[in-house]
Amino acid sequence: MSGLKRPKKPIIILTGMHGVGKSTYAKPLAEEFNLEYVSTGMVFRRIAREKGLTVAQLSEICMKTPEFDKEIDSVTLSLLEFGGVVLDSLLAGWFARGIESFKIFLKAPFEIRCRRIASRENRPLEEVVSETIAREDSEKKRFMEYYGFNIEDLNLYDMVLDTGFLSQESVSRILKTAVSAYLEEKWVVKNA
Repeated sequence: MSGLKRPKKPIIILTGMHGVGKSTYAKPLAEEFNLEYVSTGMVFRRIAREKGLTVAQLSEICMKTPEFDKEIDSVTLSLLEFGGVVLDSLLAGWFARGIESFKIFLKAPFEIRCRRIASRENRPLEEVVSETIAREDSEKKRFMEYYGFNIEDLNLYDMVLDTGFLSQESVSRILKTAVSAYLEEKWVVKNA
């Protein structure tokens, strides 16, 4: 036995910086494996909208007060308690240390990520570039200050995959294969 705390149901975590495709891949994985899909990034964007702010502005506010981060953390921690979820979240991998889960870090070059965000949000690329730099800088500082998490440290992940140079279909196929193998290895009861 691994010594990890085991939730009632499997936990699959997709993480990575903005624009790597977390939700693009997490939603179909959740459907494929009959798990709930939750995006903490969507929660953050909803909070920003409700407050009449951009995500960069909300990130700046979060540098001064942990109130909104704590709200998102609470959602993440409750999901990790029970499992049965594909979690699209920047910090879930860190919160899941010591909990049986499959942690996948997705990455892609900065320029590709910004083009994806600009296309998704129908916004000018220059605006997205400056906002993404500000947002990610804020997050790196905040998460180190609040939690001691270096979000650039990839050592805690079970898998790291670059989504920048493969087709969406290829990335999906790789992820489905990896998650299927994890579930079979860790969650399927085998006859002795």
